[in-house]
Amino acid sequence: MDMYQEEKCVIVSKTKITEHWIDYFETYLETLTPNENHKSTRTLILSGAHGFEDGKDGLNYVECLISNNPKKPNQTYNFYKTDCKLVGIDPGSDPCSYTKKNNRKVVAGRKSKTIVPLPDPVPKSRSEIEDVPSSLMNKPDIENKAGCDRMIFDVLNIPHFHKDTKGLLDYVRNFKPTILVISWCFSSNGDIAMVLRSVGVFSKMLIKFDLCKITGNNMAELDEEQEDLIEKAAIKDNRNFIIWGSSGVGKTLISAEIVKMKISQLKMINGKEKLNVFISLDTEESPELVKAMKKDFFDGIDRFNVRFFNNLYNNKELKEELNISENVYGVNQVEAASHGAQVKYPDSQTVLFFDEVRLIADDFGDNKKGKLGQLENLTYNPNVHVVVCISPISLLGGIFDIEPVLPLVEGLVCTHLKFRHRYNQHIHNFLSFVGSHGTELHTTAISSTQDKLSPNLPSQISTTTFPVVWIEYTDESDLTGDKLKKAIGATSENVTLLYHTNDRNKKIAEKLFGNGWKFLPETDFRGCGDELKKAIGATSENVTLLYHTNDRNKKIAEKLFGNGWKFLPETDFRGC
Repeated sequence: MDMYQEEKCVIVSKTKITEHWIDYFETYLETLTPNENHKSTRTLILSGAHGFEDGKDGLNYVECLISNNPKKPNQTYNFYKTDCKLVGIDPGSDPCSYTKKNNRKVVAGRKSKTIVPLPDPVPKSRSEIEDVPSSLMNKPDIENKAGCDRMIFDVLNIPHFHKDTKGLLDYVRNFKPTILVISWCFSSNGDIAMVLRSVGVFSKMLIKFDLCKITGNNMAELDEEQEDLIEKAAIKDNRNFIIWGSSGVGKTLISAEIVKMKISQLKMINGKEKLNVFISLDTEESPELVKAMKKDFFDGIDRFNVRFFNNLYNNKELKEELNISENVYGVNQVEAASHGAQVKYPDSQTVLFFDEVRLIADDFGDNKKGKLGQLENLTYNPNVHVVVCISPISLLGGIFDIEPVLPLVEGLVCTHLKFRHRYNQHIHNFLSFVGSHGTELHTTAISSTQDKLSPNLPSQISTTTFPVVWIEYTDESDLTGDKLKKAIGATSENVTLLYHTNDRNKKIAEKLFGNGWKFLPETDFRGCGDELKKAIGATSENVTLLYHTNDRNKKIAEKLFGNGWKFLPETDFRGC
C-alpha cells in the first residue's frame, strides 16, 4: 500500500499503481477523517484516466484517456465503472468520443455536452441497478471498525472536464469534499493535483481537517482570516506573505499551505525549470520535531528540490547558501535571504519559508510598534517568493502585543491572525497557571489581548485560576521552612518546591526536606506532578504533558510516566 500517499485527507499516488485505492481507503479510514462514518464526511473520487510520471493526466492530455489495451478501447471508462461499483453508486454515461487510428478504436476527446451533459456535484444515491454487499455504501460500523454507509460519496469521470480546468474546479468546490482520492498512477505530481493545490482547494481541505482535530469539533470550518489568506495566496502576483499572531492561531499551518500553493503555481508556469525551495523551521533543539513537521505540514513536496534547515539565526549552512551576513538579524535577515537567493539563482525561481522569525530592537519604533518597512524590499526580487511567520517573542526575549506597521506594496500580503483554534480547557488552565507566576514573557507570547476565540471551540471554558506563589530570596536564610510556610500559607504536607538545578539549591532543598515537602529540580514547573495536576484540575489518568524536546526534559517526562500521564515532545501545543 506504499504506492499511495496520504496527505491527511487527500489520497494520491506517487508511483505506478498495481493496487486499488479502495484497499488503502478502508485500511486508513480512521486517519482520513475525524468524523468517520458520518454524513459530514464527503468523499470525492476522481477516476477514468491514466496518469504518467511526467505529470500528464486526463485533464489536458487525450492520450491519458486512451486504453493501453487494444482489445479494450473503453478501458478508462471501465476504470470509472469499477470505482462506481466498489463505492456502490450507478455509473453515468461515457462522455468520451472515439475514432479509428491504425485500425484501432481510441478516445478522440469529449462528446458534446448536449449529448452527454455534465454531472451535478451532488451526493450520489446508493445503486438501484445492482446491490453489491461489499461496496463502501453498504458497510455499516462493525464493533470497533468504522463503516461507510452513512458517508457521502461521488465518483467523477474525469473526461467530463477534459480541457476544462474551470469546470473541474467549480465541480470540486461545489461538492466540498472532506476526503479526495485521485485514483490513477503518479497523481501526486499530476496536472489535476497541481491545479487543485495551486488555487487552494487542497489547502482548505487540509486546514479544515486539522481544525476538526485541534478543536474537537467535527464540523469546524476555516475562519474568515484563513479564507481570505488562502484566496490571496491563489493570486499568482502575490509573491510575499508576512503572517503574525500568538500561539494557536495557525501561523505555521496556513503558511505551509501557502508555500505548497506557490510551488504548484510555479511548476505549472515554468514546467521543468529548476525550482529552489528553502524551509527554515524554528526547531533547533529537536530533530524529532523537524521530522514531525515535515510530515504534518510538508508531506507531498519531497519530489521538488526542497531543503530543510532547523534555524534561521544560527544555521551556518543556510547563511552561506544565501550569503547572509553574520551580524544581520530579525527582519533584515529575511530581506538579506531574499536578496541572496535572487543573486545566486537569477535564472530560476526560489521559494523561502521562515517560521517563527523573531524581531529585534531595530524592528521597533519609539512607541514600540513594529516598523517592518524594510520588508518592502522583498518585492524587488522578482524571482523570489517569501513566506514569513513572525514570532510574538523578540530575539532578545522581549514581547510585543501590537500591530506591526507593515508596508502596503503590491505583491506583499500582510496578515494578523487573531482566531485561536488551538485552545481548550486544559490550555486555558495552563495559561492561568503561567500567568499567576507573573511571567509576562510567557503569557504574552502565547496569549495576546487582540486574540479571539475560534467559533469552532466549545462555548463553555471555565475561567477558574490556580494560585501559585513566587518568593524572591537573597540567601539561604530566606528559605527556612517556617518562613516559606508563612509566605505561602500552606501546611507542610501541601507544598511542592521547585528549585533551579545547581549544587547550592540542591543543598537547600535537602536541608528543608525534613518538613515533608516535595522537591523537584526544575525552574518552570515542568516535571512537577502534583502541582501540575492541581493547576489543570485533572486526575492522573487525564493529563497530556507537553515538554520541550531535549534530553533533560525527556528524562523528567520519563520519571513522571508512572502517574499514567501522556507525554508529547512539543513546546507550543502542536500535536496535543
